[in-house]
Amino acid sequence: MTRRALINKILNGKLFWIIVSVIISVLLWMFVTTTEGSEISAGFSGIKVEFIGETALRESRGLIVTGVENNSVSVRLSGNRRAISALSDHNIIAQIDLSTVSRPGLMQWPYTLTYPAGVNPNDITVVNRFPQVITFTVDNLRTKTVEFRGRLDGTV
Repeated sequence: MTRRALINKILNGKLFWIIVSVIISVLLWMFVTTTEGSEISAGFSGIKVEFIGETALRESRGLIVTGVENNSVSVRLSGNRRAISALSDHNIIAQIDLSTVSRPGLMQWPYTLTYPAGVNPNDITVVNRFPQVITFTVDNLRTKTVEFRGRLDGTV
């Protein structure tokens, strides 16, 4: 059998077309499930709570955040497979904006979730969150100047 005849026999064979069909089917399935896909949901816990504007709160209003009740939150998110698979407990952040805090006291504020770059927030729906709000205390900042003098004992 010549080389050309062998190649024609392989290309016209049933096994060759079965293998090609399976490979194309798998590639199409992977493409569809990663681009659009169905809605899935996943739970994330231990998400870090971050305060935005804490420096401005301290410097311009003389207030400081103390006594944060929860340093982390848990959420269940729903979205397409690509968006949810890009998320983890470490790249989601719960943020609280302190720009409107103007007086000391016990605060209960809702938080917003921020996602990593490349994840469209419109593709994700928050199914539930725990806790719903973060409880923290805002106190007046007090400073005290303490004189400190060093003393050298010994010789060089």
